[in-house]
Amino acid sequence: LDNIRSYFDQVMVDSSEMAKSPPVLADLVTLQAQFEEDTESKQLVSHLMGTYLANVQLLGQRTAEFHAAIAADPNDPAFAPEPFSGFHQRSIYQYNRNLTGQVFLRLRDQLSTLDEDLQPLAQTVLGYQEIYLERFRQLLDYKITALRTRYHGDYHLGQALYTGKDFILIDFEGEASRNVSERRIKRSPLRDVGGMLQSIHYAAVTGFQSEVESGMIHPEQIEVMQQWADFWEQWVSAAFLNAYLKAAGTANFLPATERELQVLLNNYLLSKAIFDVDYKLDNRSREIEVPLRRLVQFVDAQPL
Repeated sequence: LDNIRSYFDQVMVDSSEMAKSPPVLADLVTLQAQFEEDTESKQLVSHLMGTYLANVQLLGQRTAEFHAAIAADPNDPAFAPEPFSGFHQRSIYQYNRNLTGQVFLRLRDQLSTLDEDLQPLAQTVLGYQEIYLERFRQLLDYKITALRTRYHGDYHLGQALYTGKDFILIDFEGEASRNVSERRIKRSPLRDVGGMLQSIHYAAVTGFQSEVESGMIHPEQIEVMQQWADFWEQWVSAAFLNAYLKAAGTANFLPATERELQVLLNNYLLSKAIFDVDYKLDNRSREIEVPLRRLVQFVDAQPL
């Protein structure tokens, strides 16, 4: 959040940049593959963010090293990696199908209790239900070559403590709302990656809203600064994913093809956003706007 504030300050100080929209970037998987190229966009982001991207890359590296460590003992049944079977792929699809049905039913039933300005957004999301189910179904179109392993289970920026030089990962109990037997099921560690990418999205939204509410971003600047907030999120996400994939290398818990990677990550990102809508409904939180807008992105422009 400190970096986002500094980033917005830098964008506004550089009036030549603030007067125009940021460069249009490729999808996340493509962008991370181009991350180390010395492009004009990369030079711009280095100017605006300073050393922050290096910290994000370190977090991506440490995440991959963590996943490699807990998948390193094939002789311990509790930790030995296991293959994706057709049954497991179908169970993921069925889980997400059931989750979507249950959450959208709750959202429809509680629509009138949402703030009035959020109701049209929720109506839009409800209209996309079949599209989300089709996106989940894509998981059945591929034989997933990656192995399933232990994973963190509730991974986000709040679980990575920054020492000033490195990161310490904490809290390995998984999502407390799920029962223990469900938390013990081995899954793709890309589920953790999706959780961190979702957390980066929340940081971008929260940082932007804070600047608007404080008056640092004026009403006439909101539209263009929203685009710069998206630019920050895209580059930070790409930095994390690039470092993660680079550190993981040819680890057996990564899929063999880029398309499998996209399908798995999109599956976890979409599932996480729907789960967050359910969580915000439980807590009657105004923050339900964030996962609702995230869900619209999956139709208007896929995160990956």
